[in-house]
Amino acid sequence: MIRYIIRRLLQTVLVLFLVMTLVFVILRVVGDPAKMMVTPDSSYEDLQNIRRILGLDQPIWKQYLNYLSDVLRGDFGSSYYFERPVIDLLKERLPATLKLGFISLAVSLPLALLFGVISAIKRNSLLDNAVTTFVVMGRSIPTFWFASLMVLIFSVQLKWLPASGYGETRQLIMPVIAMSSGMGASVTRLTRSAMLDVMRQDYITTARAKGAAETKVIIKHGLHNALLAVVTFVALQIGYMFAGSVVVESIFAIPGIGRLIVTAIKGYDFPLIQASTLIFALIFSIINCVADLCYTLIDPRISFRINK
Repeated sequence: MIRYIIRRLLQTVLVLFLVMTLVFVILRVVGDPAKMMVTPDSSYEDLQNIRRILGLDQPIWKQYLNYLSDVLRGDFGSSYYFERPVIDLLKERLPATLKLGFISLAVSLPLALLFGVISAIKRNSLLDNAVTTFVVMGRSIPTFWFASLMVLIFSVQLKWLPASGYGETRQLIMPVIAMSSGMGASVTRLTRSAMLDVMRQDYITTARAKGAAETKVIIKHGLHNALLAVVTFVALQIGYMFAGSVVVESIFAIPGIGRLIVTAIKGYDFPLIQASTLIFALIFSIINCVADLCYTLIDPRISFRINK
């Protein structure tokens, strides 16, 4: 197990290195932040002076080596737009994104598993049809449209909830619903499908024939074995959910990493874009590592194969 964890950590380092490299190259190809900092009456010499100050006049390989050297020392540079160290901006904004993400996860995941199991057990019932309708709507409606619709109804029309802001519980209700709806619908659908497949297996029939209580059959034998397929999908959905925070935080004016990325992209803020993207890549990698370790808790046979 220790060897497996070390191997996964090394893979995570490799992924982060590839993400850093890819983002670095793409940013140097798509634009020049120095052009965003000059005024219309600035001369070509002014533009070149700004590029020299930012270090953009150097060959791209030298810029890359300098960037890697700084990152290894924990220095992500200074933001062009905010004129502050990037690490300070990340420390300020990251808690809001993590709070929003984990609350959305805590709300959506238990409900999705519950409704997925109930929908499978009550197949073709009125409840199953209602859950299926919710799943289709949750997967079909874009997050930005759903969030904007909630603002229009609950803030503008009914005036029940604040349209934006961060800090109060009421201000988190709509953002949490917007972030968790898509993931909740997807996990519900997969849980239902996995449960329907598991409940048709011979060992379920055997457990019932031995007189096991139906609740025990559903939870211990059914859901326990269905979770293997669900865990992998949930790990991916959590990553996509954090990526979706870019849209949600922008609509509801939440001071998180997602909104910070939007501001950085608009201003060609290279250091801020690179660091923010690296943070999201790190979150995604950690989630997938945790999901892999969860397999050993669900099915001990996987731990045996890993050690072999």
